Amino acid sequence: MERAMTCAGLLVLGSVTLVNAGTFRHAASEDSDGTTHADILRMKTQSRQASSYAGFLEDTYMWDMATLEARKRVFEDTNVNSKDKDDIDNAVKEAKRLGEKFLERCPFSIMLKEDGFDGQDKSLHQYVSYSTYWWPCNFNPCGSTRAEAREYIATSYEAQQMDLALENLSAAEFAEKINKNSTLNNAYVPDKKVFYNLHHAIKNAAIAYYFSGDEELSDSAVKAFREFFINEDTKMNPKLGLSRSQAVLGYVDSRIMGIMDFRLIVEILDALAVLNMKGALTESDREGLYTWLQDYKTWLETEGYWEGAINKINNHAPMALMQMMGIAMHLGEKDQARSYYNDLAKDMIDSQMESDGALPDELSRTRPTHYVAYCLAAFAHMAHLGAESGSSMDIWGLDEKRSIELGLEWALPYATTDLTFPYDEITVVTEWTGDYGLEDAAWLLAYHKYSDEWKDRALDINPKFKESYKWLVFPDRSAE
Repeated sequence: MERAMTCAGLLVLGSVTLVNAGTFRHAASEDSDGTTHADILRMKTQSRQASSYAGFLEDTYMWDMATLEARKRVFEDTNVNSKDKDDIDNAVKEAKRLGEKFLERCPFSIMLKEDGFDGQDKSLHQYVSYSTYWWPCNFNPCGSTRAEAREYIATSYEAQQMDLALENLSAAEFAEKINKNSTLNNAYVPDKKVFYNLHHAIKNAAIAYYFSGDEELSDSAVKAFREFFINEDTKMNPKLGLSRSQAVLGYVDSRIMGIMDFRLIVEILDALAVLNMKGALTESDREGLYTWLQDYKTWLETEGYWEGAINKINNHAPMALMQMMGIAMHLGEKDQARSYYNDLAKDMIDSQMESDGALPDELSRTRPTHYVAYCLAAFAHMAHLGAESGSSMDIWGLDEKRSIELGLEWALPYATTDLTFPYDEITVVTEWTGDYGLEDAAWLLAYHKYSDEWKDRALDINPKFKESYKWLVFPDRSAE
């Protein structure tokens, strides 16, 4: 079925003179015959692909199929008249609305960027993104040499306030500069926005299709998936990974934290699994995505970015581990995912959390509520994947010296009461909820600790939780 929805037009800015960024590339090790370690890994994985992808996309890992199926039974039962049924009906309607909204932001191609911008070669099909927190000098008073681009949002609020004072900018004016930089990047190099829109489109469309059987939604979602992952003319080249992500114009071509751009990929894979289990994907789709993921995972394992990210002392570490584990599990490599989790997760939370549950590295940033919530949610999703991989290691409860529950106990008085948050925020509102919000950590803790109290506390954090897709797919023992 042809997509009935129309694609939103792309924003085009006026002429802006920009210079090429300096180079910062992490080269793969190379043997004397020119074969890289990445090439060797690809040859090994390709030799077993024919048999390996037979069970591919037949399960979900962040999402819980038992909960999804239970919610659907209530949704379809015309004899049920309850608050839960109303909540499910409303959440399905919201998923449909958001699915349609984001599917209109097509096409979902890596090839929308301006050829030659910042020295790029579109023929490489390479993913490119620029850091939101940096901008070239035509947006700041640093002189005419664009190579003098500087970071305006510092790692500490105090340093950032010094920059504001020097420029006599209010917080609102400062935020406007950030937005201008994001708009510039999205206009010339929209890859990051394309991936973000793809996530929301496929996630919501898959859920709405699962409940409603609306084939227009599923057909559009599959078309979007093929544009980014499968079609030769439009797809991203996974062998180049994210080696030009989070670049800074006039400074570096990429940064380690760039792999954060794909933190949403595990949910995309879960959504594709739902579509596949409903018969919306072809054998060719599955084989093509399996190969794409193998190539991307090989890049993660060999180019140094993932190793760098998991050693960061902030949310980048659990987000990077969550991404690798989710990809490995979808590829049928649960043993590897479990090994990564057992080797890294406990030390990761111990190194970031104080004995009272505070996350000092996130609290020192300019949006501390956002980053505390983000980090605890990442730990919770990472720990959930650990359990799904078969690990018995527990970083959930207060019996551990540092744990997800301890972090939540520290944060909840600020998120759910009138207690004044004692750290400075650059934004005018606190940001406890969102795609990876504090409610994620509380809800998953409730599931793993068999605690109805923590389910209630998740709803206290985000009273609109049951209006979102999370209510339909996050694990819930009472629904099973």
